[in-house]
Amino acid sequence: MNLKDADDALSLSDTSFEGCSALICNGNLGSPDALLANYYPWWPRGHRQSLLSCILTKSLFYKHKLFKDRYNFRFVDCIYYGCKNPQSLIGAIAGSKYSYSAFREIFNLLI
Repeated sequence: MNLKDADDALSLSDTSFEGCSALICNGNLGSPDALLANYYPWWPRGHRQSLLSCILTKSLFYKHKLFKDRYNFRFVDCIYYGCKNPQSLIGAIAGSKYSYSAFREIFNLLI
């Protein structure tokens, strides 16, 4: 499946294109645990207005996807809102004040 086909398949929850698996970020995304599978979150054309969709690279995602803060708030919980609601402006939330330090590489790019 190429990028244009993936853009047109908004009802799908996952797809693959250009040799990598992607999880399409839209309202059909089930839970943050879906982001723990070997998928990279991908925002379809027309749904890339959040800052998260602009700064989250594959390397940043795979590097942080298993991280947790001291209260066990996971990185996937942090970005879930922005994946489920691609129209959000920022696309990431902190679970506690410790999330800012645990995920500082991401939050520094967002702030």
